[in-house]
Amino acid sequence: MGRKGFAKENLGLLSDEELRNSLLENSGDQLSILTNISYYLFIKNSIDLIAILKDKDFLDQIPGKVEKDKILEYFGHIMDLFARINDPDVEIDIENEKDLLLDLRKEYYDMLEVLQGYEMETLYIGELLDYYIVKAGEEEAANINMNEFEIWRLINWIEDILHRNATDYEAYTHIISKTLGLLPFRMSKFKYFDILHDTLMRNFENYPVSIAEEWIEEYKKIFDNTLHNNYGIMFDDYFTAIQGFRSRPIEKLEADQLEDINQDIMELFWDMREVKGLLIDIGVNINRLMIMLLNKDRILDFKKEAVQIFKYWLGEVEETSIQSLKEEVEKEWDRWDEKLVINSDRLAALHGELSNREGPLSSDLSQKLSPTRETLIYYNDTVFSKYEMLFPQSEDRITQDYLEQLVDSLIQYIDRSVANMGNIERKIRMRRLLSVPELPFKNLDEFLTHVEHSLDERIVPKGEILYSMEMLTNWLDEFEGEN
Repeated sequence: MGRKGFAKENLGLLSDEELRNSLLENSGDQLSILTNISYYLFIKNSIDLIAILKDKDFLDQIPGKVEKDKILEYFGHIMDLFARINDPDVEIDIENEKDLLLDLRKEYYDMLEVLQGYEMETLYIGELLDYYIVKAGEEEAANINMNEFEIWRLINWIEDILHRNATDYEAYTHIISKTLGLLPFRMSKFKYFDILHDTLMRNFENYPVSIAEEWIEEYKKIFDNTLHNNYGIMFDDYFTAIQGFRSRPIEKLEADQLEDINQDIMELFWDMREVKGLLIDIGVNINRLMIMLLNKDRILDFKKEAVQIFKYWLGEVEETSIQSLKEEVEKEWDRWDEKLVINSDRLAALHGELSNREGPLSSDLSQKLSPTRETLIYYNDTVFSKYEMLFPQSEDRITQDYLEQLVDSLIQYIDRSVANMGNIERKIRMRRLLSVPELPFKNLDEFLTHVEHSLDERIVPKGEILYSMEMLTNWLDEFEGEN
């Protein structure tokens, strides 16, 4: 698959033309590797998805006949397109099929988005119930002497675990986010808006305009789940169940009654999480199918027996008849994945050398590399992201003035919304949003000061502090056990 590449230290000896040719050649290799990996992953995961979609018990838990029928009907279109791609003798109108596949992708994403809104609302109700469970135990908590040493030990633990994960950006930001989500929320509205403003201005300053716009809209939805498209329309049984929970008077219930309701809401949450997981898996498989569609000529070994998965979907063959196919494609996937690692290192070295040279390459190079970039975007989307987040309409960097307007629009929206909320709902929703942006404090000291403030008995009731400390301790133990 092309030359074996160059030792990194020798790349500087290449002429501009040699560097250009090497980059194009290795980029083509990468495109072939990604296409073939996607081919085998699609087959493997389609077998798993079909097994789920043939599970009557699972299908029965999906509410709404319209949505259930859509999931099954669109999946049939996906399998049909794969069957045609898998036949090297079939001519395919790539542009037309791409448009149709993007339409299917949007349909699945619309269903996923409304489930995300319902899921977040169940979590809000769960947090509300937790608040009243803690409140119900206030009298007992009042008789417990606060152990200042335990508070400082917890704060030092958080600081220590952050220092130990300082070089792992994903882990570091996750620890801060999770900590913020578990702490009691005591912050003035004005300070909250200042932190939110400064954080978003800092985080988005180098973003393309359209991506920043999408994120601001996403934060509004996180604050108010009802803003999600089709909220209350799709999967209406879920919506009705959530509204039923929201309308129940819980303020005067005993702790055990609140626990029972909490268990019910969590059962609803996990039911939705299963359906959401299915939609994500189908969406990721659509990404892989798109890669195959755009690069069909790069699939090196069409598996004739892969037509069996289409027959399996249609019910013409049993699952046992495709187990050998699944085992074979898993081996092929491993083989291609090894090639991906080697070629990715080679490409990284070439791009590194390219970035060290000031404009020596032809202006059409970017266009020639664009098929590989497009394929990489689809391939790396393993969480089924919104299309507009993957392919922004504009790559122009946002200006500070326009970003200021966007951030101010979010803050003004929150300010209007909290005016119509009770004190508890306001705290829960503001805390949740604060835990979402990356690194919402200027530095570690400011963050740790916030932690200390949130666990101060002079500001926060004992019950809330004890509950948060228990939750944080359990989570930190779990995090350290997994890392």
